[in-house]
Amino acid sequence: MGENWKETAHGWRFDTARCFPLELFLAWNAYAHLLYTQHWSFIGSVLTPSQGATWFASIAGMSSITSTLAGSAVSRLVNRIGLTGLLEGTAICLVLSLLCADFAYSIAERNGFDPADEIKQKKRKAQERASMKKGDKADDLAVEKKKGTVAKSLDLFRRVPTLGALFWEVFVFQSLSTILNLCFITKLKADIPDDKIRAAWTGNFWALVNAVSGVMQFGIMPLFMNKVEPSLVWCGMPVFPAICTIVQCFQDDPSLDLIAFSFFVAKVMDYSLRNVVNEMVYMPLDFESRYLGKEIIGVFGNRLGKSGMSIILAGLTFVSGRDFSIFELSQLTALASLSWWATTIRLSNFVPKKREAEAQAKSRQQEMPNTKKDR
Repeated sequence: MGENWKETAHGWRFDTARCFPLELFLAWNAYAHLLYTQHWSFIGSVLTPSQGATWFASIAGMSSITSTLAGSAVSRLVNRIGLTGLLEGTAICLVLSLLCADFAYSIAERNGFDPADEIKQKKRKAQERASMKKGDKADDLAVEKKKGTVAKSLDLFRRVPTLGALFWEVFVFQSLSTILNLCFITKLKADIPDDKIRAAWTGNFWALVNAVSGVMQFGIMPLFMNKVEPSLVWCGMPVFPAICTIVQCFQDDPSLDLIAFSFFVAKVMDYSLRNVVNEMVYMPLDFESRYLGKEIIGVFGNRLGKSGMSIILAGLTFVSGRDFSIFELSQLTALASLSWWATTIRLSNFVPKKREAEAQAKSRQQEMPNTKKDR
């Protein structure tokens, strides 16, 4: 019995050791996502829409370049410093990112454009109105303070319909991306059974995606976004992915090149165009929408679209007892792309014109120095 206990304990320690990297990866992914969304929320708060149209694409382009360089350096670094060294390097990068973000907020606070001033001023005005009026107003303020995060989130989405439209756009696009990715990987494994050749093919594919996205982010998007209304961009963005997936769905056995091209077009649109106009949607909105609303959409809309669609496809595969064919996956991609187009058209109805968004953002920013004087 003692030996069995030792074997069980040894196995438990082994399982714990194997689970630790998974827990570390989940924690890192959540923390990195939090920093990422907060960085973009801060940038969207201190810039006007016209400035964002110029700088968002360049910032996204720098992100693509650094991601490509870091990814290409992994194979060399792992031979020199090992996996432990890579984890330590990742931790250092996250700490540096956190320190830079804190420094950016301190600069904003010293110069009177701290985004937090907006919510502080809003709370102060609410308290002043409640103190001037008795009865229902004071009771409403007390109830507002007692509301939890879920209740506040529901109230926020009811108050700002733009967030609801953006949630469904994010959810449907991530579902489309998941189906396209599955179709691409399935066809790639069928046509290229050799692991090394397949890995090289995949690496070249993503290198081309990042290269084209970088060129568009630096050379095309800053000029394009200054000339075209964001609402028109939302309506026209899904056209090319929809055409590619519709052509693909009418093929009995679509080729790897056609499937890869459909996936390529969707990812380039996502990296170079969609990420930019997505951030611009938040710019004219209030503080809660830019921070709390964005976190909700990022966590639930983004992650649920990816994992939810994966679970649905896995469940359908389990129930039917067979894998999806390329033809069936191609039909699903066409349906998902048309659904995404419908959500972007609906979202475009809530996106203000550039002149209106510029006026709203400037009006919000002009109120920030007043809070600095009141300190």
